[in-house]
Parts: sequence; C-alpha cells; structure tokens
Amino acid sequence: MKIYKKYLFLLLSLFFFVCASLCVFPLFFGLWQFIIGIVVFTIIGIFLYEKFCSVEKMGINLNELKYKAAKFSDQMFGTDRPAHLPLKKLSEESAELAECLIEGKIDPLDEYADCFLVLIDSFRKYYGTDVDMQTLIDACSKKLDVNTKREWKYNPETDTFNHVKNK
Repeated sequence: MKIYKKYLFLLLSLFFFVCASLCVFPLFFGLWQFIIGIVVFTIIGIFLYEKFCSVEKMGINLNELKYKAAKFSDQMFGTDRPAHLPLKKLSEESAELAECLIEGKIDPLDEYADCFLVLIDSFRKYYGTDVDMQTLIDACSKKLDVNTKREWKYNPETDTFNHVKNK
C-alpha cells in the first residue's frame, strides 16, 4: 500500500506535467526543458509523498498495531491465555479511564490507549492473528447501523443508556 501511494503521487505529478507540456511547452520550450520538467515534477511527486504519505506521517496502521501488541502480549503474558482474560483487564483499564475523565487531572489519551490495546488483544486471541482488523472495523460499522435504529433509555441506577429490548 505504501508503494502504491508513492507511485500514485509520481503518476499524478507526471500526468500534470504531460498535460501542461502538451498545451504549453511545445510553444515555448525545447526537448531539454521538457526533460528537466519531468525531473522537476518527479521530485515534486516524491516530496508530496514524503510529506503526506510516509509512514512517519501516517503512523502505524491497525494491523501493524495488532501484530506489535500481540508480540508484546504473548512475550509478557504467555500465548495460552483465552480471549476473555484480557477483558478482565479491560474492566480495570476502563475504570482508570473513567477516573481520569472524572477527576480531569491528566490527559486521558494513555488510558484510552490502554483500553484499546487490551481490546485488540482479546480480539486477536479469539479470532487469531490472520483476521484483519478491517473485520472489526466493518463489524463496528454494522453495529452502529443497528444501534442507530434502536430506541435508547436512560438508566439512573447505572448512569448509562441501554437499548430497549424487544419482548
């Protein structure tokens, strides 16, 4: 995917140059200027790729994060843990996140990250490393569609909202 984006910028730059050269350059410039133009627009394409599409700018994707987290988790906690055990840790982490949000003392980003990493670990333990994270993203999208069609009611005992169950 990274190579594809790099070549996409190069192709767009070259396309722009060729279009400009067909309209304007033959009138004013010769072959050397045409070659220099190709080089310049190729450099512009590389610059645009480095600025907007390099790994440093885009960050790590979800599948890379899953594999990196799996390596840490398996080395630190073992490979024979069932998928429900990380969810017990998620309960602790989400309580820490809630406390952080209520108290407002520190930036909660690290606590969100802890929760997300534990959830990814459970997902990976259940489905295996071969299941792409896009599967989870697609499931979230479908579930959101279902949830938007549901009726929701506030529960003052738990201070949460629950969907009204069909009887």
